[in-house]
Amino acid sequence: MAANAFTDAAGNGNTASSALTVAYDTQAPTVSNVTSSTANGTLALNDPVSIQVVFSEPVTVTTTGGTPTLTLETGSTDRTASYLSGTGTDTLTFTYTVQAGDAATDLDYTSTSALALNGGTITDTAGNSATLTLASPGASGSLGANKAIVVATSPTKVVSVRNPSGAVVGAAFSTQPQVSVQDVGSNVVTSDSATVVTASVSTGASLVGSTTATVSSGVATFSNLGIVGTAGQAYTITYSASFGGVALTVAQQTVTPTVGAATQLTVQRQPVGSSAGAALATQPIVRVLDAGNNLVESSSAAISVSPSGGALGGTTTVNAVNGVATFTDLTFAGTASSNYTLTFTSGSLTQASSSNVSVTVGTATKLVLTTSAASAVYGQAFATQPVVSVQDAGSNVVTTSSATVTASLTG
Repeated sequence: MAANAFTDAAGNGNTASSALTVAYDTQAPTVSNVTSSTANGTLALNDPVSIQVVFSEPVTVTTTGGTPTLTLETGSTDRTASYLSGTGTDTLTFTYTVQAGDAATDLDYTSTSALALNGGTITDTAGNSATLTLASPGASGSLGANKAIVVATSPTKVVSVRNPSGAVVGAAFSTQPQVSVQDVGSNVVTSDSATVVTASVSTGASLVGSTTATVSSGVATFSNLGIVGTAGQAYTITYSASFGGVALTVAQQTVTPTVGAATQLTVQRQPVGSSAGAALATQPIVRVLDAGNNLVESSSAAISVSPSGGALGGTTTVNAVNGVATFTDLTFAGTASSNYTLTFTSGSLTQASSSNVSVTVGTATKLVLTTSAASAVYGQAFATQPVVSVQDAGSNVVTTSSATVTASLTG
């Protein structure tokens, strides 16, 4: 055989020989391993993944009719990694970008037949079509066995978007708070429109209005939320939620409320009784408060007082000054040693009641006929003699009195 009478696929000619030996390659390339150059760890939305499919020999990829793909197990919707490079070598690279809703605790392909030509071809240099069968998912040589890649696009945390402002005790914030639910990569999970976010507040305060909000496209906006607490005190509002039974990392915001509208009265200084009919030994002082028990210094409300029994005298209606109403000349008459309360009211404000007030027997103010004369016979003494008691303004008998009582006849 003359030299260069034949050439191989690489264009190499034969050497001169008296005999010709021809070797035919009929062995199809097979997949020996699937791995990834992407580092182990947790991936989030829009993170890229590079996957390498290793063959038993160099292969050639043609994409004229389509691009080979590798189907990945990514939760409710399986994604495909598309061929990128590697033709002429034994390692082909496929790429996939994490999309919303993807999830995998250990990223792997879907099955032994997950590698597909999709209209393309994969052959060796002899033209043999590659066998595309993969190792079973999770088995030796599979992507899942070789790597530890987690895909997590579900919410993992609640993040503050907008802080509340215009915090007035007992009223809704003028600017309502807003939070978002985000994945591990700090991407807003726009596919989530079901998670419920709950607001709570630190000790010493309470929230009013709606304390829950449902996310829409990953964002929750509260409505009518407000706070009740001490004016000028900073409080922490915590926003919590769970997804799939797992608690998300919470978000927190700080708010400092100002004094709110008047809602209630409180007795700052309790009244103390004296003798019946006399001025109270201690005159009451009443304050106008908001829902958080803060003094409403702007209030000039008219505050009236009435007793549970007995008789109250003096100025019974007083206007508040800087939110404080001071009574100065109240008198009270009632049954000695009995307990009474004073009730303070002002329009729609929640009323306040005093502690018990009692009086002692006062000074004599009146005579009361307790037994009338009876059986009057001309010229004779009454069979039943009249009895007169000396009483104070509260109708208590003044036992210390030695007053002389004179009877006279009229008519």
